[in-house]
Amino acid sequence: MKKTIFSLVVLFCTMTSVNAQQLLKGDMNDDGDLTIGDVTALVEMIKNGERVHIDLNMGLTEADNTKLYGTWETADHESIVIFEETGAVYNNKKYSYQYYPNLQKLVLSDTESGLTKVMLFVEKKSDTEISIFDNKIADFVLYDLSPEVVKVESITLSQTSLELTVDDTETIVATVLPEKAHQKVNWSSSDETVATVDENGVVTAVAIGTTTIICSATDGSEVSETIQVKVIPNANLVTEITLSQTSLVLFVGRKETIEATVTPEDADNKEVIWESSDEDIVTVRDGEVTAVTYGTATITCTATDGSGVKATCDVLVDHKYVDLALTSGTLWATMNIGAEDPADIGSHFAWGETEPKTTYNWSTYAYCNGTNNTITKYCTDANVWAGSDEPDGLTRLRNTEGDAAAQLWGDEWCMPTTSQLAELNQLRKEYTSVQYNGQTVYGVRFYNRVYGSPTLFLPITGIVKNETVTYDKGYYWSTNLMAEGSTNPDNSKAGALVVYANSSNQAVLSVVYTQNRCYGMAIRPVRR
Repeated sequence: MKKTIFSLVVLFCTMTSVNAQQLLKGDMNDDGDLTIGDVTALVEMIKNGERVHIDLNMGLTEADNTKLYGTWETADHESIVIFEETGAVYNNKKYSYQYYPNLQKLVLSDTESGLTKVMLFVEKKSDTEISIFDNKIADFVLYDLSPEVVKVESITLSQTSLELTVDDTETIVATVLPEKAHQKVNWSSSDETVATVDENGVVTAVAIGTTTIICSATDGSEVSETIQVKVIPNANLVTEITLSQTSLVLFVGRKETIEATVTPEDADNKEVIWESSDEDIVTVRDGEVTAVTYGTATITCTATDGSGVKATCDVLVDHKYVDLALTSGTLWATMNIGAEDPADIGSHFAWGETEPKTTYNWSTYAYCNGTNNTITKYCTDANVWAGSDEPDGLTRLRNTEGDAAAQLWGDEWCMPTTSQLAELNQLRKEYTSVQYNGQTVYGVRFYNRVYGSPTLFLPITGIVKNETVTYDKGYYWSTNLMAEGSTNPDNSKAGALVVYANSSNQAVLSVVYTQNRCYGMAIRPVRR
């Protein structure tokens, strides 16, 4: 292992870290004071794995002065011949000398010039350098710098960009890799009139403008990283946003505008941005909220000045309904499940199912084993029961998973009972037609019992058997499996409303229990 000895300049310096092994033993305190024997000095180690300068200033005792004989050799192979009586000869010139065995130091003194040369030897013929100081005696400290040098490969900064107002400060943290590399970095600013940076990465905004903060490795690898710093004027920021509504109920397809009031009035930037937590339910543009489909979402209004101030409005999207002044107080939805307009037929469902499909027969029905005699749910008849144990005795879909209205529109809605369907007979009604999507749609219109308006339109929906739709009448499921008081129901059928025109083109409404549960029919929800 090569051992290198460096000369020392007489200066006071501060201490940094070095990856080196001290061969000449001594004690160093936290302040960088190194004590070797009677010698005390302040040490600076400049670069990890590079040439190290160690600066000392001290007084040296004359103790342990021992006469020495023989020839010593310097790094440039010049000989120093030591004589007991006459002193030492170096470069054909005589010097007096002192030798300190405990420090392995040889001091040559030129009495004529008053200069003193200082040398340190680990052994004879070691590498050495010589320093000459005017009437001073300097010491040497020996370090082994031969361990493998680990160079810096990358520097990562804690931020990629920074925006500050004048007089603000922000600390940037530098991560140096690999970890065994020298960790000290150098910080600088490309324009200190805009922002300065100290040795710890603390950036201070000075004036409006843009500058680049540079973080550089100090091990000679030339690795560096930069961050752009923008200094902006001290802003009068937004402190509060107040919305005209903090909760909102909308029907599907309806719009409502929310107004935002920004405080203070003299804020430098009063612009806000609007966001919806779920644009499948509601959208928002410049405060205008549009209900898309049933559900809940939150509208957030946020200041754009960087203050982080925001305000929210909770939105419930419901389906529109009409009050026909019925005795029961039932409120009817204005359109069928799956429809986009009161005249739209919407979707077809098998009784007790909550998803539309293409084929409607017993082989595709959810609550049987392929036939009307193998019912597995909503059954009172043991002769057609195919489930486990006894028939479940369920005769209504309401409050069960089979209520498509509640499942698809929410708990405020349900499928109507046969009593609620029959109650429509209290109203004046007419068989009529409306235009929808360029087509004529026929149906029955019911008028408010007291005032005549609003009205309810039930279109002719048809019925789906297998994959065929027959558009002869309007068919609407009820939540009831059987008529109230029935003692011998057909468990393969369920209650339904049928609307149509008789031969005189008059509206007819009838509640029946003749349609197979597996057929596809429409559902018009009511509110509970």
